Amino acid sequence: PYKIILSYLVAVGILSPYVWSNLLDYQKQRVLTYFDSNVDPLGDGWNIAQSQTAIGSGGVFGKGYLQGSQSQLNFIPESHSDFIFSVIGEEFGLIGIFILFLVYGFIIWRVFSIGFKAQSNFERLVCSSLGFIFLLFILINVSMVIGLIPVVGVPLPLISQGGTSIVVHLLAFGVILSTKRVQTWYKKKINLFLIAFLFFAQSVLGDYTARDDVKEFIEFMHDKYDFDKTYLLEIFGGAAHQEKVIRI
Repeated sequence: PYKIILSYLVAVGILSPYVWSNLLDYQKQRVLTYFDSNVDPLGDGWNIAQSQTAIGSGGVFGKGYLQGSQSQLNFIPESHSDFIFSVIGEEFGLIGIFILFLVYGFIIWRVFSIGFKAQSNFERLVCSSLGFIFLLFILINVSMVIGLIPVVGVPLPLISQGGTSIVVHLLAFGVILSTKRVQTWYKKKINLFLIAFLFFAQSVLGDYTARDDVKEFIEFMHDKYDFDKTYLLEIFGGAAHQEKVIRI
């Protein structure tokens, strides 16, 4: 791996002068501003400088809702969309940012949790991909606002104003929830088949709980589908629960 990384670095070093010479003036200025926002603080570096000032001035607890000087006096460009994270940092401080990250973390955890429990590889790939895209949007926007990467115009998911962004994210969540719905339906279907199987097994073979293969089967259903062991043992135990099974 070290040789591969070294070869990439050498290739980048060789191609960099050629790529730089073919960039337009505004593109060169954006790259220079990325490395040092003070190169043009009243021009291309204005966005990053004001954004960093707003986040830093918010402190731990923030200035209060609608009390931010940078945001309310329009020093922050696009404060309603691309740079709304700066407004949150100024008005709600580090506490508000921490709460926002907690909410994002919970959403991402739920998405990957649904993907992990999916029944097919396609569903797992879909949930994981959409969750990674959601996480990538957050990382790019926050990194852009605090000056770690150049300004690229990526909105903050579910927070920035913009119909297209929120529609796309809600559609993605709908796809993920449809996968969750399929999981629930699949488990109910497994329940019905299992109850029917156990009913006929106990009616024909009687007490089945002493057999090792049945114990292994009960352990498998408990670990795989989270069935209650006691309930399974009762169904296998004899004919006393046949009426209960029929009612179900």
